[in-house]
Order: sequence, then C-alpha cells, then structure tokens
Amino acid sequence: MDTVFSHKVWTDVSPTVKKVTYPMLADPDGEISRLYGVYDEDRKFALRAIFWIDPEGMIQALSIYNEPIARNTDEVIRVLKAIQFHKKTGQVAPAGWKEGEPGLTPGIDLAGKL
Repeated sequence: MDTVFSHKVWTDVSPTVKKVTYPMLADPDGEISRLYGVYDEDRKFALRAIFWIDPEGMIQALSIYNEPIARNTDEVIRVLKAIQFHKKTGQVAPAGWKEGEPGLTPGIDLAGKL
C-alpha cells in the first residue's frame, strides 16, 4: 500500500532498495491488496505478502505475513528458484531444496517415502 513517494524515499536512503531493477507498485487506496485478499479492513492496512506468479498468470506460491513478521529474502529467492527449476525440469523441489541440488520426479512411488 506504499505510495510512489515512499518508494522514492526508500530508493534514496536504502542501498539495498536502490539496487531494485523491477518496477515497484504503489497501492495507496488498497485496491490491489483487497483483490489479493491481504487487506485488513479493521486495521486499514495490507498484510505483508509475496505472490509468485508465473508468466501464464498462475499463482505458484504465496506467503502472507502479519505485521510484526518480516520477510526472508533468501527464502523468497529459494522459492523463485524452485519454481523455475520445476518449470525447466518437470521435477519437484523437496523440502529444504536449494539451487543446484537434485529434484524429485513426481509419482506414486514417492508416496510415504519422504
């Protein structure tokens, strides 16, 4: 729900945010937050949320955090890499998977063995 002005300030003062190369989206009226189901009407703000949406427009993963919980950049990137890995190989990324590790071929033979 930040505004374009708060994004400008973050870009000016944060060396990390300054490195962002993708467009940042402002949602000052909460319209997008409401559409994605993360707007808290009682408290009048959006929960922290991450939606991994593939090029076909399908949500592949999502994480929603309440106000006092920050996001973990390493986990955000790990999930993105797992989605990309699956799209490329057809394999699934098991729990704790990291880029470069082997995946699993989905199938009934894995049931109950992990």
